[in-house]
Amino acid sequence: MGIYSTIRLLALVGSGVVAGAMAAHTAVLGTLLTWLLEEGRPRELHTLLDGYRKRYPARIIAYWAVFGFHFVAISLFAVVALQTGRGASLALAAAVIGAPLWVGIHLATFARLEAKAMSTPEALSEPERARFVRYNGALHIFYALCLCTAFVLVGLTPA
Repeated sequence: MGIYSTIRLLALVGSGVVAGAMAAHTAVLGTLLTWLLEEGRPRELHTLLDGYRKRYPARIIAYWAVFGFHFVAISLFAVVALQTGRGASLALAAAVIGAPLWVGIHLATFARLEAKAMSTPEALSEPERARFVRYNGALHIFYALCLCTAFVLVGLTPA
């Protein structure tokens, strides 16, 4: 197996794992966070998240490590594909959609509000709580779709 095929495989695995993680995050944790805030239960949300952070710090580190691996693998695959000319446009599209597009949108639109909701949910003002409830699900579904699209695009590149 050559360098192109090896990096393609790493990008494919990384994209698939991260797409699945984001889909699960959206369906389970995102839904729970939204529900707790919709029901006006920020104290329960804080207790849940604080307990998870204290009980499972290694899982949180692993979560971010997997996202980092995905970002490096898909970016490296785009570089190798561009150099070899094999599936370059698909690889480049996958790299853009699978990393800077959704991350940039998240950082520009929702990250601060999400961080506040996850660290001090009881400090959310009523308009912030309403904005979180309104956009949390839709944005995370969009992120999951971006990651699934990146996975498919990498899969469509020549092996």
